Amino acid sequence: MSSESTQTRTNRLTERANHGMDKGLPAILIRRAALADGEVAWNGRLPAVEALGENQLRLLSAPVAGLRITESINDGIRVVGTIDSEVEVRCRRCLVLQRRERSLEIDIRFDPEVATWDEAPGVYRLDERLESVDLWPALSEELILSLPGYPVCRADCKGLCGMCGSDLNTGSCGCEVSEPDPRWDALRSMAEADEIDD
Repeated sequence: MSSESTQTRTNRLTERANHGMDKGLPAILIRRAALADGEVAWNGRLPAVEALGENQLRLLSAPVAGLRITESINDGIRVVGTIDSEVEVRCRRCLVLQRRERSLEIDIRFDPEVATWDEAPGVYRLDERLESVDLWPALSEELILSLPGYPVCRADCKGLCGMCGSDLNTGSCGCEVSEPDPRWDALRSMAEADEIDD
């Protein structure tokens, strides 16, 4: 297949996706019949600009995706590529906002043999009756699942004083600090272990 015909096919798929978005329904539609001719490329901006992660993270602009879509085993569909985004993160300790660039590797598949209740991250049900598959719901889910559960501006962030609210990263606030209650030691160690994992 020539590069010209591949580009033409990509443009047609993009037009269909834009048509769905014009109706107020974000969509990245891939015609299954087009995959019979080989790999389909999709490059463009995803329709996602809303706050994510319980308002701890906000997309500053629509993420840019570069995707390759192919047929997989069992008449399924495989999507691989990257999603690049610029986000604004609020530190959970000191509440400072920071801009960060994120790059998410995508490798997901749509499988007609997977039941809806058996879906898992990276594996989604494919309705064989559909002529076109909308990638957007799966991509948006993957994007949300990739977000940090406990974002911090840096590992040694001291956070805010629990008494006066001063940012302890800029210096001591002078408040009298009492010894922590030892009965909370077990929970405190669990929280510290979760932060290391993130």
